[in-house]
Amino acid sequence: MKKVKLTLSILLTYSCQSLMAQEKTLQVQQQQQDTQRISIATEIVQDLMSEFNITAEYKLNRHIALGISPAVIIMNQALAVNPLSGSQDEYPGKVYNGYAIRVFAKRYINKKSRSYFELALIYKSLHYDSVGFTDIVRHYERNEKAYVFGVDIIYGFELSRGKKAAFFADPYLGLGFRGRDRHYTTYNSYLSGNASYPPPLPTGSFHTEMGTIVLVAGFKIDGNMYINKHS
Repeated sequence: MKKVKLTLSILLTYSCQSLMAQEKTLQVQQQQQDTQRISIATEIVQDLMSEFNITAEYKLNRHIALGISPAVIIMNQALAVNPLSGSQDEYPGKVYNGYAIRVFAKRYINKKSRSYFELALIYKSLHYDSVGFTDIVRHYERNEKAYVFGVDIIYGFELSRGKKAAFFADPYLGLGFRGRDRHYTTYNSYLSGNASYPPPLPTGSFHTEMGTIVLVAGFKIDGNMYINKHS
């Protein structure tokens, strides 16, 4: 009888442990079903600045998402002069054509998986031809090819109704670094009127490397598809 009781106790303990393990596995699977997601988005501010982009993002679980964002950059005559720049020589406006690619990883930081930190790497290939510039009394024309390398650290928050919203807004703010490798040719350089100072920009071909810290801010609109992944 003691052997029978011992055997029954062992079987009962094993059954309870198996049920608990199965329940835990089901909870993990359900958690995966609730949180895995594919998102397609566009960054509104960049679109308005003639950097037309699309973002594909895969949320692996409650905490981690990976993504990529290619963009086509088109010259915008309305924004050709950079009002924040003291000289179009160093920081011209939206005169470039080219493309950009951005890869990123997100780490969600709260239980509802709404707010996150993001680390992004950026590469841009840019160019323009025969563009005229004016810096007060300086006038000149230029061709340029430039390559931009950057990194951003961003904090963002997903605004949506419900846990599995088909769409949500994604405002974000952060800091970044941009390094620019510029190859340009300046010609037709002169001063307006009877001006004699500052001197005209030198003509010829030049190569410069520049780096700057930038404020990163934007607003994305995301469309979402949720995935039920079974083990």
